[in-house]
Amino acid sequence: QLLEKALNILSNSIFKNVEENIQILVFGESSDKKYINNLSISFLGSLSDDISLNILYSAADVMVVPSIQEAFGQTASEAHACATPVVGFRIGGLIDIITHKETGYLANPYDPESLAYGIKWVIEDNERNKKLSEKARLKAEKKWNSKHIAKKYMDIYSSTLNLALR
Repeated sequence: QLLEKALNILSNSIFKNVEENIQILVFGESSDKKYINNLSISFLGSLSDDISLNILYSAADVMVVPSIQEAFGQTASEAHACATPVVGFRIGGLIDIITHKETGYLANPYDPESLAYGIKWVIEDNERNKKLSEKARLKAEKKWNSKHIAKKYMDIYSSTLNLALR
């Protein structure tokens, strides 16, 4: 609902040639809907293999996560790993994933106008989008690589073991 409202706001904005510049791809669900206002939309259904997800994320200029409740934001972190900036609401786990105006945009919670502005902000400037993409990938490499996560687990296990042995 909130994404559709944001896209309606975006398509009614002064953003030049918005209908020609935006192709919306939705994965995880299906629909016969072809347009939101004048914006073309394609529903891809569920994607479960890593190759398809990687291609989709990497091809996107922005990933929009319009969740009203998000514990971690797996899709947001996956998008960052594929060098794709993310726009989402400043709620839950998205706060830990998206660095506002560095790896994406954190919109005011549940505000479609703020979400529309964030989408526009990320995609309207190619140079900015490129920098956001680079920083998103660097953040993913630093925070979520397997060696870093494994070390965090080892640290937790070690501290737990030390507490148990006292």
